[in-house]
Amino acid sequence: GIVVRNSIILIDFIQVLIAEGRESAKEAVIEARAVRIKPILLTAGTSMMGTWVMVLDPIFSGLAWAFIFGILASTAFTLLVVPLIWFRLYGNKPAVSPAGAAEGSAS
Repeated sequence: GIVVRNSIILIDFIQVLIAEGRESAKEAVIEARAVRIKPILLTAGTSMMGTWVMVLDPIFSGLAWAFIFGILASTAFTLLVVPLIWFRLYGNKPAVSPAGAAEGSAS
């Protein structure tokens, strides 16, 4: 849930920056990552540190390690792959404002 929420917030932030009028989608992606990296890393870090106590338990140690490395891998995925895929899919398309879309469909 944490990683999905972080990815959704990152993509939403990119779209907000584009709606505010950033010069390019590349600039919006870079700025969104720069602004959101600290909250994403703090959220992932607290989740991993909270699970650290379970590592010492002989029964749940495997589960704890799986959770820790899963959060680590998915955070890297969120910060690197998600913005790259978004840029590949939507970076070259012209931005359409909601008002412009409504006017175009009325004609």
